[in-house]
Amino acid sequence: MKLKLNYDKQTMKLQVSNAYEKYNPKFIWGNFLLQHIVHSGLFEVEYQQFPRFKNDVNAIPRCGELKTFILNGNMCAIDAWDFSHPACHLTKEFLSNNSFYKDLKYIFKTQYSELHAAQYKRLKEECGITVFPFFIFPRHHFEHCQFKWQNQDHKHLAFFSGRIWKNRKAWHRHMLDQPESFFSINHASSNYEIVHKSSNSVSEDNYISLMKNSKWGLILKGKGECGKNRREVEYSSCGIPLALNYKPKYPFEFEPNKHYLYLEKPSDLEKLKTVDPKPYAESSMNLFKEYFNPEKVAYNLLKFYGHLFTK
Repeated sequence: MKLKLNYDKQTMKLQVSNAYEKYNPKFIWGNFLLQHIVHSGLFEVEYQQFPRFKNDVNAIPRCGELKTFILNGNMCAIDAWDFSHPACHLTKEFLSNNSFYKDLKYIFKTQYSELHAAQYKRLKEECGITVFPFFIFPRHHFEHCQFKWQNQDHKHLAFFSGRIWKNRKAWHRHMLDQPESFFSINHASSNYEIVHKSSNSVSEDNYISLMKNSKWGLILKGKGECGKNRREVEYSSCGIPLALNYKPKYPFEFEPNKHYLYLEKPSDLEKLKTVDPKPYAESSMNLFKEYFNPEKVAYNLLKFYGHLFTK
């Protein structure tokens, strides 16, 4: 597919850590996204020795790292962590004491949330850093587009994959009340017997089979405030109709009850029985084609934010 952008490769210089020079299929999270940008063929790439981002892990337990790169002289970072940190915990003092990051200008945050608007404003005013919503990443080993969802009789009303965190328990209880309708892995099977302790215990073939035999792809809010979930990428790659109980923020249009069926409360799961999934299947397929496909991360970085680097 030929990408049409008003930028020439020779005019887009990307400086990045030499850790990305060789493609690594095991990269995940921010490394996964940045690696796809580096190897997109859209940039003139220069590999350098970049220092590793280090925040105060004692003050911010399990704090994710910023993955930095320099595009046309603009220092940027990808923040793929589930929560507000590390981006929202940056301070002018931290940046001034870390000379490499003192010119950090843009942060592209996967779990961008409008609940953090005040913190984004502080970053802009105190540090000169602007935070933008970015794209979710899939599981690095998941092979996309393995089949195309068909509007037919399905064995399962919906398929859910994920841990049963506190914010998901009420939803899971509702599913437990209707074991003939839902298939959930990680903690329960189609009959809700505890047979799979984690999704890793389900073979990829079985995982695909479950997806094929489900009318809807049910995606429940993750741990972070934005709640984006990697199932958005996996399900949409096969055109499975999406049903979400949260409203994630993207730089492109991703509207409830247009691109996905929005479920506000657990009892809304009943909507999956009556709402026509076909329009949502079409939206799902288009979303992957245009935005969720990892191969288009670099293209969409330029499509939505290219103007930042061509001033």
